[in-house]
Amino acid sequence: MSVINVNNLSKSYKIHEKQQGVINTLKDLFNRKYVYKEAVSNLTMTIEKGEIVGLLGENGAGKTTTLKMLTGILYPTSGKVTVLDYAPTQRKREFLRKIAFVMGNKSEINWDLPAIDTFRYQKLLYQVPDELYKKNIDMLAEMLNVKHLLNIQLRRLSLGERMKMELINSFLYSPEIVFLDEPTIGLDLDSQLAIRKFLREYREERKTTIIITSHYMDDIEETCDRVILLSKGSKIFDGAISEISGLYSANKVLQLVFNQSINPHEFSKYGEIIEFKDNALKLMIEKEQYGSIVTELIHQNKNLVDISITNLPFKNIVHQIMVEGRVS
Repeated sequence: MSVINVNNLSKSYKIHEKQQGVINTLKDLFNRKYVYKEAVSNLTMTIEKGEIVGLLGENGAGKTTTLKMLTGILYPTSGKVTVLDYAPTQRKREFLRKIAFVMGNKSEINWDLPAIDTFRYQKLLYQVPDELYKKNIDMLAEMLNVKHLLNIQLRRLSLGERMKMELINSFLYSPEIVFLDEPTIGLDLDSQLAIRKFLREYREERKTTIIITSHYMDDIEETCDRVILLSKGSKIFDGAISEISGLYSANKVLQLVFNQSINPHEFSKYGEIIEFKDNALKLMIEKEQYGSIVTELIHQNKNLVDISITNLPFKNIVHQIMVEGRVS
C-alpha cells in the first residue's frame, strides 16, 4: 500500500541577482533583478508502507526541500503530492499526528530541561494515552540504551545522546511516517551504529515508513531498502540497494600494497585512484583488464607485496553517478 504519492513535483525560488559595481548597486536599490532557481524539478515517486527509503544527492540537489514539501512546511511551485491521503500543505491536525520530522542540525528539545520533561509535554501535545506513553518510552529508551539518561539535563549529554533523545521525542507518539534529515550528522561511529540499528529494529517492530537523507553512505547502505538519487533537483535513479550496487559491476577495486613509499600518480594509467594511504593504493579498474594489469604490475614493481580485488563500494558507485549526473 502506497503512503506517499508524488507526481511532477517542482519547487522554484525567486532569488535577487546582485549587480556588481557601485553604480549598479545604486540602480539595484530601485530596479532589482531576480532569477528563478529550481530546487526540485518534476519529481515523481511512490513510497510504500513500511519501506525505509534513502534520499541521496549532492549539496543543493533538493533533498531537504523535498522533505519539507512532503511534510507541508514548503508549498510546491507545481505538481501534486499526497502523504497518507492528505495534502501536506493543509497541515491538518490529523495529518501532523501521523508524521514526524527530525533534522539532525536542529533540536526540538529544551537544552535546560531533562529530556523526560519534553517527552511529557509531547505526550500532552499529541494526546498519547498513558499506557501507550509508558510502553513507548520504555521500548525506545531501551532500544537506544538511554534509560539512565532520561532525567539528566539535555545540555549535559553528548551529541550522540542528544540525538537519541530527539529520536525518542519524534517516535514517542507512534507516527506512521518519519522523515529524517541527516540524523547522524557529526556523530561518532558508535552513535551512528546505534541509530542505524534502532531504525532497522523499529521498522521491523512497528512497520513504520522512514525517509532518510544522509551524506554518510553507510547510513543508507546499512539501513535502507531503496534509494532515490537526486541531481540538481531531478531524479536520476530510483531502485533497490542491490540494483545500485550492480550498476557498475564491470568495474572493480584493485588494492596494491607496497613495502616502501611510491608515487601513486604513476599508477593512474591503470585506473582511477580511489585512495592512497600507508603505502596501500586503491584503483578503480575495468574488470576485463584485471589480468593484463596485474601481470604488468608484478613484472614492473619489485616493491609490490600484495594484490587483492573487490567489488566497487556503494559510496564510490553513488559518487560516480553524482559526478556523471546520470546512471550509465
